[in-house]
Amino acid sequence: MHEMSIMQSLFKILVEKAKAAKAQRIRSVTLRIGRLSGIEADLLSTAFQVVSKETMAEGAELKVVTSPFQIKCKQCNALFKSSDRLLFECPECGSKDVQVEPDDDLMVENMEVEIASSDL
Repeated sequence: MHEMSIMQSLFKILVEKAKAAKAQRIRSVTLRIGRLSGIEADLLSTAFQVVSKETMAEGAELKVVTSPFQIKCKQCNALFKSSDRLLFECPECGSKDVQVEPDDDLMVENMEVEIASSDL
C-alpha cells in the first residue's frame, strides 16, 4: 500500500506548514488527486487516520477530490476535461482523435487550521 508512505511524507509537510502558521490544530485537509495517479482515495483516507493519531490533526477531516481527465484534441489542439473515461470527443470540432494528458498529480488544495486567539 503505497498510500501509507505517500501520506507519511505529505503529513510531515502539512504539520510543518501548520506549525509555521502557529496553528494549534489541523481541522481539515483537501487533496486533489489525478485519475491516473494510481492513488486510491479510500486507502489514502485510511492512511490519514492512522498517521494523524495523537497529533495536531487527530480527528481532522480529509477530503479527497478526483480531477477530471484533461484531454487534448489532436485535430484542433483544444484542451477539455471529462470525468467520463469513455466519452472522449472534442467539444470544439467533434474529433475522436484525442489523447489523455498526463494526470498523476497529488496536490494539497486546502488546509483549515485552528489558531489560538492570542496568536492573532
